[in-house]
Amino acid sequence: MRVALVYPPACDPTAPYLALPTLAAALRAEGIEALPVDANVEAFDALLAPGPMAALRDRLEARLGELDARPALAHAEQVEYAALVRARAEARAVPEGIARAVATMRAEASFFDPDAYARAAATLDAALRVVSATHHLLHLDFTAYRTPFGLTTMEEVERASRPAADPFDGYVTGALIPRLREAKVEVVGLSVCFPGQLQPAYAFALKIKRALPGVHVTCGGPGVTQLLIRLSGRRLERALGPFDSACVFEGERTLVGLVRALEAGRPLRECANVVVRDPLLGARWLPGHGMEDLEALAPPDFDGLPLAKYFAPRLVLPYDPTRGCCWGRCTFCHYGLAEVGTAAYREREVAAIAEHLRALSARHGTRYFYFSQDPVAPKNLVKLSQAIVAAGLDIRWATDLKPERYLTRERAETLREAGAVACALGVESGSERVLGLIDKGAPVAVVSDVIGHLAGAGIA
Repeated sequence: MRVALVYPPACDPTAPYLALPTLAAALRAEGIEALPVDANVEAFDALLAPGPMAALRDRLEARLGELDARPALAHAEQVEYAALVRARAEARAVPEGIARAVATMRAEASFFDPDAYARAAATLDAALRVVSATHHLLHLDFTAYRTPFGLTTMEEVERASRPAADPFDGYVTGALIPRLREAKVEVVGLSVCFPGQLQPAYAFALKIKRALPGVHVTCGGPGVTQLLIRLSGRRLERALGPFDSACVFEGERTLVGLVRALEAGRPLRECANVVVRDPLLGARWLPGHGMEDLEALAPPDFDGLPLAKYFAPRLVLPYDPTRGCCWGRCTFCHYGLAEVGTAAYREREVAAIAEHLRALSARHGTRYFYFSQDPVAPKNLVKLSQAIVAAGLDIRWATDLKPERYLTRERAETLREAGAVACALGVESGSERVLGLIDKGAPVAVVSDVIGHLAGAGIA
């Protein structure tokens, strides 16, 4: 079978995310053809252009004219009118500047010019406000897609999916669906990692099923997992909505199993971690494995992604040296691909990581990586840094990191020598009392020392 893997908006369009590359690698390792579609960056690229923004300017003016012609406005219309008036000046200015703003983000010279960057960011923000105002009740930005009643019922999901309410409708119907039809895909998997993707994913699925009724449409990822594992029976069935199935928890083996069952005509209810409809129960899923063996997985496969389209001057590839959390005890923690808390900590073998990074750097012509993972054990990160230096890899990278005493000044220098440029630290609080209550395992003094050691080594 040919499987399309689709990553819907709304998310950060500056780099690819790990979802499609990891799933594509798993499918291709089993001889299954995968067509990855980063619909997030493609849809934003199509929307944030002079023609579409001019059309939204005209739409705004037409709607204001309609409302102005009425002798009185109901409360909802007053709120809409205020939003349109607030966005009016920006709607008139954005079409002229939007192409330059997007080009600034992709060109190294202008991206690193503070004034040019500030102008471009302001224009993009203004454009997203115009999109929101002209699709009233929607708030859209690069991390959120929200309406006041979003996801409350499937009727509300469908209402928000109508062309007039969905700014990505033109991309889905005019670009994505024809591409899927031409590629003759038999399975479409929508990867929903973040809350801002939930409504767009449902909208994509509704339109794909309407246009391609014979295609099996499934979904997976942390966003969907957290929604579905808390439902059962008829409520779970309603939550499936337009989807034929859903994959919960980590998806590599689950998706391969789903495709193999579809190929063989086997009942999907026999597939572990696959949510399917049931005539008696409404919907159900067979619990199975919750976590992948990271050492057995192929590295992420970025082939087929639009790597030149991202809104950044340099290609930054995500890579997963580890999964799960090396601490796993914070009382507040609730992470997407585990039922409670966070997934168990797993590591790739250090020599394999170094080889993967070397191969990805050579294949895609980039030195830049983000180690996209839960907090990595500092000891493992130091070992990886030593392996990078020993292999002579000239790369630059950033990561998430839990501050621990182990990260001394000398070890911070080792990270920098290996190409570390930034570390995002999970700190949560500066209060010893709160840190103790949440079992953070990182006293204020340790956090302060680690920040000092990293900064002293030139790591942001």
